[in-house]
Amino acid sequence: REGDQLTGLTYEQAGESCALPCRHLILAIGHSARDTFRMLLDAGVPMEPKAFSMGVRIEHLQSWLNQTQYGPSAGHPALPPADYKLSVHLPDGGSAYTFCMCPGGYVVAAASEEGGVVTNGMSNADRDGENCNSAVLVTLKPEDFPTSGTLGGMEWQRQLEEACFRQGGANYRAPAQLPSFLAMPAVPAQHFEEKLDLVQAKLCMLFTMGRPADPEELDAYRMAMCVFGGLPTSRLFLNVREKQSLCYYCASRITAASGCMMVDSGVEPANAQKAEAAILAELKNLLEGPIAPEELENARLALASGMAGVGDSLASLENWYFGEIMRGGCVSTPEEAAARLETIGADEVRDILRRFTLSVSYLVTQKEETHG
Repeated sequence: REGDQLTGLTYEQAGESCALPCRHLILAIGHSARDTFRMLLDAGVPMEPKAFSMGVRIEHLQSWLNQTQYGPSAGHPALPPADYKLSVHLPDGGSAYTFCMCPGGYVVAAASEEGGVVTNGMSNADRDGENCNSAVLVTLKPEDFPTSGTLGGMEWQRQLEEACFRQGGANYRAPAQLPSFLAMPAVPAQHFEEKLDLVQAKLCMLFTMGRPADPEELDAYRMAMCVFGGLPTSRLFLNVREKQSLCYYCASRITAASGCMMVDSGVEPANAQKAEAAILAELKNLLEGPIAPEELENARLALASGMAGVGDSLASLENWYFGEIMRGGCVSTPEEAAARLETIGADEVRDILRRFTLSVSYLVTQKEETHG
């Protein structure tokens, strides 16, 4: 160049350096050509940040979408796999919209740098895949970028891609979020009773929080269940079963995907109401009272012992890693999960249990005797 005037460029082709005189140059480079952007900025080429769109991929069953779009005609051989397009323009000038909808398609990896995760979508010509997917994007303007500067948006992209890489387990798997519709809704408590020909009654209590459990907090959920009702040293076992003799068994467990905690107990029919009140009292005591260090240590030891035994069988290993992958987030080894238990204390246990509220109490009890 001469001063600020472009006079030509040098490029490589087939291993040879070539020169091309020019006074005007159009670079049709993609958004991932970050090294080129940086080179041009360092060379003094005038540049300015611009708005761009960024988002995630959503995926659905193609059969569900066909039914939604075509109704009773879904499945007719004359109809192609259904698609859709959604958009909204916001008062501040921004927008959110779907893009690159792929009927019968696949979510594919599209990373352009090491240590980052980017996804794209595609469909084969016959569009006969089980799922469909689409990008859901929002418009981001330079004033939205967390850092200023000409390449602030580009650096933000890189940061998010690297965060997704770590969240997915640092193995180029894309992290996935469980759909919220799987979660049991948090509703006011409802009581149901069913009478059958039996002697021992069964009391089932469902506590909900209205959203799936965060996979990153699974260690705290495990500890909370052990302290509350998952072990012979738990509050429910020691107090409701042993001290008060209100049930034959009493245990708690969590279903992470639906965000619910179950408490199951076998009771004498006459003790059902007392048992329910005692279970709720133990939960309240955990939330408001002290949690002894030995309770936490018993939970850690039990969980760590179970995790240490995962490697004893192929089936246990398969179940462990299948669960880790399906939950999304970082894939942890049993050893890594056991080590993290040391970071879970009484405050974390209370925080987990505080999220749950009683939604359903279901009692299966004996029929009342009739005298003829």
